[in-house]
Amino acid sequence: SVRLPVLGRLRTRCSRQVHMKQFSMIMGGGTGELIPDPQQLTEQKMWFGTQTHTADKKPRVIFVLGGPGSGKGTQCEIMTKNFPFVHLSAGDLLRRERDRNGSKYGDLIQKHITEGKIVPVEITVNLLKDEMERQLETSDWFLIDGFPRSYENLRGWDSVINKWADVVGVLFLDCPEAEMEKRILERAKTEGRSDDNMSTIKKRFHTYEEDTMPVIEHYKRENKLFTISAADDRDTVSRNVDALMRHLTDFDQ
Repeated sequence: SVRLPVLGRLRTRCSRQVHMKQFSMIMGGGTGELIPDPQQLTEQKMWFGTQTHTADKKPRVIFVLGGPGSGKGTQCEIMTKNFPFVHLSAGDLLRRERDRNGSKYGDLIQKHITEGKIVPVEITVNLLKDEMERQLETSDWFLIDGFPRSYENLRGWDSVINKWADVVGVLFLDCPEAEMEKRILERAKTEGRSDDNMSTIKKRFHTYEEDTMPVIEHYKRENKLFTISAADDRDTVSRNVDALMRHLTDFDQ
């Protein structure tokens, strides 16, 4: 059947005038075709900007959400090759902090990862903010994948980040649980992540349904949600994400 998710509006507070767009996506027959609705387009494209951060610009963030194994990291990697984004993975930052000699949070992070639970938000947000500050010379546009995973994460982001950065939208990679499980088990054969085992996978799926899906619904109500089907192969999903970004930005101009 043909699926007609409505993409939300992407907002940004730049030094330029704010421009907003809305698109509808038709995902049917495996074609993954992205079709803009002409009646919903404004005459001007929203300016994402390709310049590096300056004192009068805030960091701008796109959250990338989806279940475990939906391809968040893979698609972010591809996007950074095609667009001037910096990719930050909340999970990678936590694992790096866990493995860092002398980390006072290492054991706590490992315990939460093993149990498939969400790490205390203050730890995650401060790791993200520190890394964003280090990367600002590269770009002031950030893709953050795997965050926020819960309403508590949202609260922590607002508390720590406040107005220091703007969240302009959320890319949601929607994928069936059976497909995500298959991908994770395949990944476990090559990457050796400690959380890629059946026991932890089930816990992570439960956490995702209980805690993260309400966050996705929250952004949908805020008209900031952009949904892409992630059930197809990597290249098909990548083409859909790329098309969305090119429609929403002037990076290709």
